[in-house]
Amino acid sequence: MGHVHAAAFKQLRTSKLVACCDVDLKKSRAFAREFDIENYYGAVEDLISREDFDAAVIVTPNATHADIIDKLVKRKVAILCEKPLSSNYNSALKLAKKVEKNKIVNMVNFVHRGSPELLKASQLVESGEIGKVMHVEASYLQSWLTSDYWGDWKTTDSFLWRLSPDHAGCGVLTDIGPVLLDMVSQVAGEIKGIRTDARSFSKGVRGNKLQGYNLDSTDSAVMSADFTSGAMGAIHMTRWATGQMNSLRLRVYGTEGGLTLDIDDQGNLLQLCNGDDRHKAKWRKVKPEKTTSVWQQFIDAVKTSDLNADPSFRHAASLQKLLEASLED
Repeated sequence: MGHVHAAAFKQLRTSKLVACCDVDLKKSRAFAREFDIENYYGAVEDLISREDFDAAVIVTPNATHADIIDKLVKRKVAILCEKPLSSNYNSALKLAKKVEKNKIVNMVNFVHRGSPELLKASQLVESGEIGKVMHVEASYLQSWLTSDYWGDWKTTDSFLWRLSPDHAGCGVLTDIGPVLLDMVSQVAGEIKGIRTDARSFSKGVRGNKLQGYNLDSTDSAVMSADFTSGAMGAIHMTRWATGQMNSLRLRVYGTEGGLTLDIDDQGNLLQLCNGDDRHKAKWRKVKPEKTTSVWQQFIDAVKTSDLNADPSFRHAASLQKLLEASLED
């Protein structure tokens, strides 16, 4: 994801990458060369103390986010952080309050927020095109535990830490769960509560441990959701979905129609069935208007000192609250 962020900002030509950091200095140097970044570091404290910058992007293992945010708040720079915001809701809420108190521009990267199809789906529901929402289906499917499409998880650092509770928290629930819940709530409406069944499976290695990592974080989760509107939903996520590289799916059914949204590596697709078409079960493709990317939205917020930029730290914290409450039931 660090490469995704750097490439996106470089393509915008409205900002300049001035420094990067990785605990592995060789990787930091290679990253700097790849994206023409002048300075690179092996310690975030050195970067913060030596560099002059207006904004920072945190793309590190989940357990490190909170500590880095605390350090950046002292510099009063804008922050774009990968999800989840922190390892638990209480910590996330404290971070949200801290950036708000210090009047710091803050956003959490739900990258699909930049999808034109997602925005259009939200507008269709809000304008009443499918009537009152009654039932919702959603999933986030990945296959990197059964496929080496992005690399072998046993030897690829960026995958291995995600399987460790000490580094990734509750696995899929804290890694891709917030992205899925954000998409569902943006289109189908506010989620009042969820009930979750989550499991970790054996990875086929001795002691379920590898290179010092305990591989016990959650691999799959199934949720039942209640919406403030009265609708109900079925939501699930997994890393065992062979053939699904990185697929988000949403189905929203209302009293006057329904819509389907698919976001994956093959492209995005939004379809609508309403009006007379619903009596024939006929679906038609909806072409959305162009939208600005998450990265452009962040840059715009930095330039205008927009303290109401969305999705905010507080929004991300609210999603963590939902997830944690569901695990306590």
